Amino acid sequence: MDNLALNSPITFGEAGNYLKYTLRGWSEPDSAARTWSNGHVAELDFKNGLLKRDPILRIEATPFLAEPELRVQEIFIYLNGLWVHFAKVNNDLEADIRISRNYFNAQRNVLTFVMPRATCPYEEGWNEDRRILGFAFQRVELVDG
Repeated sequence: MDNLALNSPITFGEAGNYLKYTLRGWSEPDSAARTWSNGHVAELDFKNGLLKRDPILRIEATPFLAEPELRVQEIFIYLNGLWVHFAKVNNDLEADIRISRNYFNAQRNVLTFVMPRATCPYEEGWNEDRRILGFAFQRVELVDG
């Protein structure tokens, strides 16, 4: 578990720093700037110390969609087991989510993404990819609120 300072993003892809924060649910990067979730749950683990204000969770991700069968992805976001956001996404996700500083723990935090509609393209007969794809993440950041 690594320290995640405010305004210091977790970046994904081959050039990213995300491996320091991953717990489970991530595939190998397939480009320089993004990493797919792999499974219905993906988690990031970090510590950040005490917060003076409620921070904003900034997320940039792209849903896995396959027209016409899969037109929308859903994502539930939890911090330390507490629900913070839900979205139905049919285009790029660029979200700013204010989270109460009381949800954070000074020692360890687990950010969980639950994607109930994540799909295996191989099992659907769409292509040979055997991963269970929900979202391709580009960036996750805690911004000083």
